[in-house]
Amino acid sequence: LGYDNEVMTLSGIDFGVPQDRERCFMVSVLNGKADIEKNGKLGEQIIADYLKKELLDRGDFYHVSKEHALSPYDMEYTLNDIKYYVEVKATQSDKINFYLSPGEMEFMEENKETYILYMVTNVRDSKPNIKKFIYKDILKLKSKPPSARFSIWLNLLYKKIKHTFKYRSYVFK
Repeated sequence: LGYDNEVMTLSGIDFGVPQDRERCFMVSVLNGKADIEKNGKLGEQIIADYLKKELLDRGDFYHVSKEHALSPYDMEYTLNDIKYYVEVKATQSDKINFYLSPGEMEFMEENKETYILYMVTNVRDSKPNIKKFIYKDILKLKSKPPSARFSIWLNLLYKKIKHTFKYRSYVFK
């Protein structure tokens, strides 16, 4: 039928609820995972090409996420002896709306002076739009926590990869 499914067994006690009863959760998205991954890879390639063109051999460039899928950023480059960290978000729509995971939020906080986020909108169009955000720009955007169900699902995923995060995740609009 074209759905991507994720099934998890969760207990409230793992999420700060004083109740130790297991529940089964299933998240199903119609063609969602494939489209999101395709948009993400396409957005990363657009930004990689853009940065290589901008740097013009003046700095070192490395596409981190090609080799390290769980990295809290996608690319890095060094320019004038300063290392910059790049996160890329992409969407088929023309709206600037993106999600930062707890790991991405933590990394951004730790590297605020050299963290850059590129948002690629209309990623599948012949002329996608690129918007650059630095730390201060991201903080100015309206943010809201994702829904409780989405948070539980994300927290479980992070537990599966055995990584802890200090920061909450937010959806920026």
